[in-house]
Amino acid sequence: MKRIDFEGVDGAGKTTLMAAFMQELRDLGATVLGMRAMGTPQVELCGVLRDMVVGGAHGGTSSHEVRQLLCLAMEKENERYREEVRYQYDVCVSDRGYYSRLVYGERDVPWVTRDMLSSLGVTPPHMVVFCDAAVDVVEARRGGRGTTDVVESRGNDYLYEIQRRFRDVLGASYAMPEARGAERESRRTAFEPGVEVCTISTGAPIGESLRAARLLAGEVWETLPASKEVRP
Repeated sequence: MKRIDFEGVDGAGKTTLMAAFMQELRDLGATVLGMRAMGTPQVELCGVLRDMVVGGAHGGTSSHEVRQLLCLAMEKENERYREEVRYQYDVCVSDRGYYSRLVYGERDVPWVTRDMLSSLGVTPPHMVVFCDAAVDVVEARRGGRGTTDVVESRGNDYLYEIQRRFRDVLGASYAMPEARGAERESRRTAFEPGVEVCTISTGAPIGESLRAARLLAGEVWETLPASKEVRP
């Protein structure tokens, strides 16, 4: 099962592009599992832990340390679930994942590191789709939603710092060639061994961003026959 995480700050367009990406894969014939790093619906415990992070039926926490521990617990549960179902799907696509844990964790507490994640069995995905948008675009989208969560409540400066950290962690990229007559708003690079990073500029017109996501889904589909595991 190929694992792909969509990353980026709140308001960068992850949910919209992820939905288009998954639908394109399904239309092509892939079996796709959609998950969320925070409170994925497949794992009941993760919903409880998410409430403890952001507030809800089980309350919330204002402690950065406790929040990161709860997020790590969710990621560990997600890893366990993915392992259970890995023969049932071709692709697992997640709204946030390993790099969110690394970026937000390193920002808030000193003990969240790659070595620490590895020791817990929290592993990187095969591919990251980084949704990158200009700060004014992100701010406008967040304002239009009319809701604020525990992360957004920390203000624009915090979110802009997180965006910069994502760019630093995911590294440099190079432009992809033209396809179907238009320049693609996505770039690729290898950051860690076995991890592929594709950046989609979500500040472009939404139609162009969605088109880039669908084109990428087509490329992923082409790689699946070689990456599928043999079902027992």
